[in-house]
Amino acid sequence: MVVEDVVLVVEDVVVEEVVVLVAVVAVVVVVVDVVVVVVVGAASAGVPPSPPVANNTAPASTSASPMPTNDLPTRDRSIPTVCSTRGPRTTRHGSRIRVGLSIRSPRVESPQRIEPGPAQESVWDYPRPPRLEPVDGRVQVWFDGTLIADTTNALQVLETYHPPTVYLPPDDVYTRALRPVGRSSYCEWKGTASYFDIDTGARRAERAAWTYFDPSSPYEALAGYISFYPSMLDCTIDGEKVVPQPGAFYGGWVTSRVTGPFKGSAGMDGW
Repeated sequence: MVVEDVVLVVEDVVVEEVVVLVAVVAVVVVVVDVVVVVVVGAASAGVPPSPPVANNTAPASTSASPMPTNDLPTRDRSIPTVCSTRGPRTTRHGSRIRVGLSIRSPRVESPQRIEPGPAQESVWDYPRPPRLEPVDGRVQVWFDGTLIADTTNALQVLETYHPPTVYLPPDDVYTRALRPVGRSSYCEWKGTASYFDIDTGARRAERAAWTYFDPSSPYEALAGYISFYPSMLDCTIDGEKVVPQPGAFYGGWVTSRVTGPFKGSAGMDGW
């Protein structure tokens, strides 16, 4: 009886240990399954879904006429490779990845005034509103080898940061070469400007000159006076060839009489 009792006790202990072992194994299996699900979910979160596979099998035609198609471009879900000096930053948003860039704008040095020398003026000293005054010297304008203006009675408009804009009296301009065009612009100081083409018969320069027929006060003296773009024509003051002001719109005359930098130059756009 003693032996049988011992055997029964041993069997009960073994059974309990087996039950405990099975329970531990079940818990481990559950934990492993949870870890696998989390890892797979995290890995798949940043991968865009695969596009559906197109069915290239055409349906059976019910008539002799071809079926219309609608070939729309597929959306490219790939993430482009972008270069940046500071490197891209990626952030998760749902199942997509957004790429952000930090682009540092190049530093632009502020323009510095060029001090004028003897017999020179700095355009940085010109007023705003601009000043109107006579030109000291002989002004000539040539186009395609033809002299179309010659005067010693020119006027000039002096405005902050701009080289002088020179206007010639109509009596000293070969006006038969001027062709009015349907274009105008508005100046906050002088009013509405009207434009001309220059036509010598052999060549034509479009919108190369302009005037103010009815200028605003106090620039009434400019009425009918004509200015020319030195970028399109050959202009001189006392024989010195004029250099055009930087920028396609501006019509200033740059000579050795003035110093800049001038509006229209690099770094001067907002001045």
